[in-house]
Amino acid sequence: MDSSGSWIVGAIIGAEIAFWVLLVLGLLARYVLKLKRTSTALLLSVPLADLVLIILVGLDLSAVPSPPPSTGLPRSTWASSVGFGH
Repeated sequence: MDSSGSWIVGAIIGAEIAFWVLLVLGLLARYVLKLKRTSTALLLSVPLADLVLIILVGLDLSAVPSPPPSTGLPRSTWASSVGFGH
């Protein structure tokens, strides 16, 4: 892989980690710690991780004439997000 596409792979991995961390922290705050406001804020920020990923991939795609293979990963994560009701 060339270095020009490596930042988007890092962004994809970072957004996916952020998605799961926010989700787990939100559920722990709600059901274990009983912090309703904190959990609401955390759970409402979960889709923001997907939104940041969409924006970054859009920026990456606008900079190149043909889409790189690394854009297949965000498509699959978005499909699973839609499939699970986000």
